[in-house]
Amino acid sequence: MTPMKKYYKSLLLLNILLCSAAGSGKAQDITGVYDRSHRGDPQGGSGLFVLENHKFVVTFFGGAVTGSWSILKGNIVEFKPASFNERFKVFGRHNKDLGDSSRIFFNGFYDEQTFIGFEQQKAVKPLLTRVFNPSPNCFSFPFVYKFAAVPRQMAFSDRPFEYGQTEKDRPAPRAVYEFSNTEQYNDFVAYYITERNNKRPFYAKIKDNKLYFNEKEAAARRTLPKNGEDIEFIRNLAAASQELHSVMYNPFYKECNEDVEKDTLNWKFDASKNAYIDFNNYQQGEEYQHDRQDAFNRMVVVYKFEELKTISRAVKTIAVQEKPLFFVKCREER
Repeated sequence: MTPMKKYYKSLLLLNILLCSAAGSGKAQDITGVYDRSHRGDPQGGSGLFVLENHKFVVTFFGGAVTGSWSILKGNIVEFKPASFNERFKVFGRHNKDLGDSSRIFFNGFYDEQTFIGFEQQKAVKPLLTRVFNPSPNCFSFPFVYKFAAVPRQMAFSDRPFEYGQTEKDRPAPRAVYEFSNTEQYNDFVAYYITERNNKRPFYAKIKDNKLYFNEKEAAARRTLPKNGEDIEFIRNLAAASQELHSVMYNPFYKECNEDVEKDTLNWKFDASKNAYIDFNNYQQGEEYQHDRQDAFNRMVVVYKFEELKTISRAVKTIAVQEKPLFFVKCREER
């Protein structure tokens, strides 16, 4: 099913729910925790925290979605995810292990057709390379590509998947985002933020102290914890600004949500590694132990990546280098 068909199906469900809500009594208290595991939630979440201040957090493996909620017509809840204004965000750091080369971790770039180029700021028709082959599948993690040089400038653009691949069928040009690497970082985390994952609201019907995200399955409400580290983390996440100026990752690209800069009882900054170290648990050299079974989940070495400012965002026609950085397709389909 195409994203557009899914969107219209959601609108149809909303109309049905709104009609059934007409004439209902006053709005119910829906604050609480809802189990969303394996229930077809639009955000693919495992837990939904509905907070008293009309904020919500959906947690899932590897991340979270935050936003605001409101009740429509008495018993329909609209959840509106917080959104970024940009489709691309780039963060960088200095990594002495890379020398004069550079690398980029591409986060979410397979959600649509995405493209990257370097030193194209003066080009009328920038030459950009596909990040992934058309219609990629059978993904692995993480997607990190090493480049031979350190870029002074990088550019990104995108196209939606639902359009044809011929020049005749292609849609109107999309914006090209340009970033200047004034600090000469050589290690990067780049995000692609799709509209359908980032901005579209989702809906639920309130009935019998449960939330119905479709006509058959319901999520029961549990009371929000009053205290504890988990609920404190959820509240801080909901309150956090969507204007990210830095991100933190361990050496194997698991994002760190701890405030390691302020937690001086457990963390210290190691200038030689340009990293924050959990000095109570760190084992010398473990950031290079890629074959370690618990490498991805261990949060004892954390790198801080600083935001690269967008220097230009303009609609341009691009030329495409069709050979992708990553070719990802199930073996039987090749």
